[in-house]
Amino acid sequence: MDFDMYTDEIEEVFQTNPLIVLEKLLRYQKKVTSIDIIKLTVLIHEVWREYSSYGINLVLFLDHQLKDEPARNIKEYDFTSDINEILTNPTNKSAEYVINLNGFIEQKKLVKDSYTIERLSQKTHFTNQIAFLLGLNGLDTAINGVIFESKNHLSSYKDIIWNKQIGIDAYQDLLKQFFEENVQYDNQKRYFLYPGNIHSEWKDQLEKHPKLLINKPEETFQLDLVKFLKDKCFDAVLKEVQNDENERYDIWVGTDQKEVYIFEINGLESLLLNRVKLM
Repeated sequence: MDFDMYTDEIEEVFQTNPLIVLEKLLRYQKKVTSIDIIKLTVLIHEVWREYSSYGINLVLFLDHQLKDEPARNIKEYDFTSDINEILTNPTNKSAEYVINLNGFIEQKKLVKDSYTIERLSQKTHFTNQIAFLLGLNGLDTAINGVIFESKNHLSSYKDIIWNKQIGIDAYQDLLKQFFEENVQYDNQKRYFLYPGNIHSEWKDQLEKHPKLLINKPEETFQLDLVKFLKDKCFDAVLKEVQNDENERYDIWVGTDQKEVYIFEINGLESLLLNRVKLM
């Protein structure tokens, strides 16, 4: 039988088969297999069904080096007290845990910011981690910044953006979302100086001026914005594109309709402190 006529269909199956996708995502996680993730996902899902109705998002970060003892098996863990602690204390919005491949968890940490699938994706991207978001609609899995499986989005316009169903013509919405999630509070500590990442001689200056930027923040900003646009919209996004006159564009986006959108990153200090400036 000649399979050549089915080449496109076969390639599509290979591209969309979840096991193949999972293996590809795990290529930099040498100690973790696709079977490990599937078994752990099933285990976490079964346990979380009892607690999902509370509407609280909790996060489990995978650590394959974590020992079973003295950790506790997730089957025996009672999340009720942690959830109540979050519900009754307005300063607590979520909780983080560490889990190993056998489903043992420890190192609970209450956090002051709510976790979303977007925030978890950003964090695992920069730390090369595997994590699970436990939410109202079930379990989300993030691997090195890529969402492998998600039940807790596609309920709003912002979620449609996340699902890459939007074009660059909605750049105002995209840039607004990027600012709110990445820049406004600098959750990933990417743009501003902090006491833990500066020389002791600078600490007095930082106390006087708490909004000091890192050296060349525009380079970091450019990298983050390029990744964000590639993740969020379906159009082609390129960095540092040079035209025929040797002019270089910071970010270049092309559409199927032969339209081109150019983003130049200027006046970053004002941009970071006040607003997103649309070029």
